Amino acid sequence: MPPIGVVEERFGQALLLRLTGDLDAAAVMDCIDAIRQATASAPPPRLVVLDLAGLDLLSAAGIHAFGRLARLHAECGVRTAIVNGEGLGPVLEQVLRRQVPEIGPAPDPPTGEPGPDGGRPDGLDRATPTGQS
Repeated sequence: MPPIGVVEERFGQALLLRLTGDLDAAAVMDCIDAIRQATASAPPPRLVVLDLAGLDLLSAAGIHAFGRLARLHAECGVRTAIVNGEGLGPVLEQVLRRQVPEIGPAPDPPTGEPGPDGGRPDGLDRATPTGQS
């Protein structure tokens, strides 16, 4: 079982966290600690995006942890969103959506070129909650 990995990328006030490996009950605390450490950096992010595309396994404990983190972030005025890649099935997506309402497709890797409106080409700088515009 590969250990959980968390790679962080900052984009202005947004923090993208790419998760890799197996997020089972044994790895949840390591994952939470890594996310807390990344979000505690100064300046604090206004948006935290969890990219699940690199996960090989996502357990119920991992889903519950994402919900807990999203609620804690919300109390501090930080939005949490999940991007899921191709492997997340519709049932798992519904369960995740109950924990973290902002779920969408995985963003394209940043090219370094601004999008047509001058923002990030993948839209992370202007993400809105699901169902809102």
